[in-house]
Amino acid sequence: MAQKDFYQILGLNDSDKKLKGSEWDKKLKEKYRKLSREWHPDRFGNKPESEKKMAEEKMKEINEAYETLKDPDKRRQYDRPEPDFSNFMGGGDFFGGFRDMNMNDMYDFFRGSERTERKPRGGDKNMRIPLSIEEIINGCTKKVKYKRIVRCRDCHGDGGTGKKVCPHCHGRGRIVKNMQLGENRFFQSETTCPYCQGQGYKFEHPCKTCGGKGFEEVEEIIEVTFRPGVMEGETFKAIGKGNQSPDKNGIDGDFNGIAVYSYDRSKFNLDNYPHILYKAKLNWIDALLGGKMSIKIPGKSEQTVEIPECTKPGDQITIKGAGLTVPREIAYEAFANNTPIQGDCILCIEYSIPKSLTSEQKEILKKFKKTLKK
Repeated sequence: MAQKDFYQILGLNDSDKKLKGSEWDKKLKEKYRKLSREWHPDRFGNKPESEKKMAEEKMKEINEAYETLKDPDKRRQYDRPEPDFSNFMGGGDFFGGFRDMNMNDMYDFFRGSERTERKPRGGDKNMRIPLSIEEIINGCTKKVKYKRIVRCRDCHGDGGTGKKVCPHCHGRGRIVKNMQLGENRFFQSETTCPYCQGQGYKFEHPCKTCGGKGFEEVEEIIEVTFRPGVMEGETFKAIGKGNQSPDKNGIDGDFNGIAVYSYDRSKFNLDNYPHILYKAKLNWIDALLGGKMSIKIPGKSEQTVEIPECTKPGDQITIKGAGLTVPREIAYEAFANNTPIQGDCILCIEYSIPKSLTSEQKEILKKFKKTLKK
C-alpha cells in the first residue's frame, strides 16, 4: 500500500520541510491548528452523515500526520523508508535493470503492485472573505461570487465527438513497461499514457466551447456563513463546491472561505482575541472628575461604565464577558482549552488637552492650581 504523504496532508511545502528546530515546530503547529479548526467533527454537527464521516476520516488523517512529523525519530524513519532487498539478492547484475528507470518507475517498484489507484480530485477554491467589526461580533451570512472549473455545459465533460480509441494504450489510458532486474528477473510498471493523458481516447471533432478539454470556467454565487465571534483564519467549507474532478467518477474539490478581519481600527482592536479593545475617548475634565460613560459595542446592548476619578490616558477598564465567544471546539484547538471561552471588553482610555482656553477657563484653572500648592 502506498505511503501517505503526511507533508501534503498538512499543507507543508518543500520550503517548510527545510525548517529546523523551533521554526519547524512553529510551522507544523500552525498548519495543524488551522486544519484542526477547519475539519474538527464538532463543526459538522448539523451536516449530513456523509460529511460527518468525511470530517472524522480527515481529522484522523491529520492527527496521524501530525503525530508522525512532530516526533524527530518518527519523522526520520518516515523520511527514509528502508526497502527490503532480501527477495532480490539472487545472481546476476541486480542493479543493471535500474539504469533505465525514472523516479516514477522506481516508486512503482519499491511500493509494489499493491499501490492503490486514487480517484482524480478537483482542486480546492480558497477565497479570503473580508469581515467588518459588526460581522465579526454578530456573525454573518454573505453571498460571494467566485470562479471555478466545471465540466463543459455543451459536451458535458466529454470534450468532443468522434471518439477514437488511443492507438498507443488501446483505450486503457495507461502504458505497461517491462523492466529487467538482473538476469532472469523481470517486472512490469504502469504509467499514464502521454498521448491521450490517461483518457484512453481522442476526438475527431473537439468541442468548440471548451476546445476539447471538457472543462470551462464559470462564475457562481455561494452563501458563506461565519459564527458570531469568528476568529481570523477560520474557514467556511462547502464540500464539492471547488473545481470539478477531471473524472466524472472522481471527487470534486471544496470551496474554502477564509475569514479575514477588515475593520476600522480607530475605535476597536481584536489583536488580543477573544478580547475586544475599545478605544474610549473622554473629555479630559470627565477623566479627572470621574463619572459614568455609555458605550455601544456592535451586537451587544448599550452599557454604562463607571470612570474612576483622575483616570490617566492609557488606563484600562475591563467589562467582564463583553468580548467575543469562543466555542469549545475552537477553544480546544486554538488555546488547548476544552471549555468555551468568553472574552472581555477592555476600555482603553484616551483624551487630549484642548488647544486653547478662554479667559474664564484660565481663571478657573489658576484657582485650581493654587489649591494644589496647599
